[in-house]
Amino acid sequence: MMVLFVLSFRLFRQREEQLELWATNYKKIKELEQALHRLDESPYFEFQPQNQRYELMVPVQFEQWGYQIPQKYTKNLVEAGKQLQALLEEADRASIANELDVKYLVVVEGMAARDPKNQEINQDPEFIQRTYLLSYQRALALTTL
Repeated sequence: MMVLFVLSFRLFRQREEQLELWATNYKKIKELEQALHRLDESPYFEFQPQNQRYELMVPVQFEQWGYQIPQKYTKNLVEAGKQLQALLEEADRASIANELDVKYLVVVEGMAARDPKNQEINQDPEFIQRTYLLSYQRALALTTL
C-alpha cells in the first residue's frame, strides 16, 4: 500500500510541475499577443479575426499597370512601417526576456486585380502572369520605401 502511495504521489508531483510549466508558457504567450494587439490602436492596421492577422489599411491607388507608389501615399506607408517595426522589435525583446523562440511572418502582397470588365482576358495565362508580376513589383515597391 505504501508503494502505491509513493508512486501516486510522485506521478501527481510530476503532473503538477508539467501543468505549472504549461501555465507559465501560456502566460508568456498571452503577454506577447497583448503586445501585438497594440496594432489595434493604430489607424494603419486592422485585425481580421477570421484569418488571425493584421492587414495594412492604407489605401494605395496605382496607375493602371503601374507599380510606382504615388508620392501622396508614402508618408502614411512609411509611418505604418515604422509602427510595425517598433512593435516587432518590442515583441522580440519580450520574447527574448521570456526565453521564448517566437517567429513573426510579415507578408507583403501587391494584390494586382484582374480586369473586371473583360472576364475572357482573366483566363489568359499570359495575362495572369502579367498580373502576378505586377503584384510582385508593387509589393517590392512597398518594401523599398
